[in-house]
Amino acid sequence: MRAESRALANVLLERHRTICRPLGRRDFDDVDNNDIDVSITSYGDLCEQAGLGREFARAARNFLFEIAQWCDEHEWPPLNALAVNAQTGYPGDGYSEAPGCQDWPNDVKRAIGFAAYPLRVE
Repeated sequence: MRAESRALANVLLERHRTICRPLGRRDFDDVDNNDIDVSITSYGDLCEQAGLGREFARAARNFLFEIAQWCDEHEWPPLNALAVNAQTGYPGDGYSEAPGCQDWPNDVKRAIGFAAYPLRVE
């Protein structure tokens, strides 16, 4: 995984650990729309928190693809589902092209309720 992908993944992992896990959701069916609203982050905010700058959001697609691929290889829900377009609240058009990313509303619920992501990507 490229350095940029690792940086983005680590921000998403931290977000999951500090926001999603405390919600206490055990599975897909426990996650509601409010849980989604508090769990997602915009591409710009994600890139800024990763130290890549907000303008990097336009180039983030390929790096989020790598995160999806990493999750798919481990049979985890796609962590990249937590990143969305700030205006629409949904991921961009290329989302469903990434491995394991088929149906964002279900994918994001599975990611929020998942308890076995690692602490960090090294």
